[in-house]
Amino acid sequence: ERPTGFTAKHLSGGVVTKDFPDYAIELTFTSEGKRLFADITDRVSQQGGSLSFYVNGALVNSPVVLAKIVSDTFALRVKGTPGGGLSDVERVVGKENINNPCPPEELNQ
Repeated sequence: ERPTGFTAKHLSGGVVTKDFPDYAIELTFTSEGKRLFADITDRVSQQGGSLSFYVNGALVNSPVVLAKIVSDTFALRVKGTPGGGLSDVERVVGKENINNPCPPEELNQ
């Protein structure tokens, strides 16, 4: 759990896809997650800050938040490794999990 209170329990699904050389992490929120993410992004945008995203305890990106985000899903681009080597994303989520949707029952493991 991070200082925002947002955890995997606020997600109903997720998938990491590869768009060589970069990656996209797409999160699908529960109704409570959608509300909390909107509140967090509203607060961060008003403070002119960034929001850090962690996967399995590893920081994957910290984009600047310019406005409140109200959506059932959120996609985050993550830079890949030029030349096609094993990237930080693949190390964090496991290469076998790229392009495989994470079912809701596995999100809290």
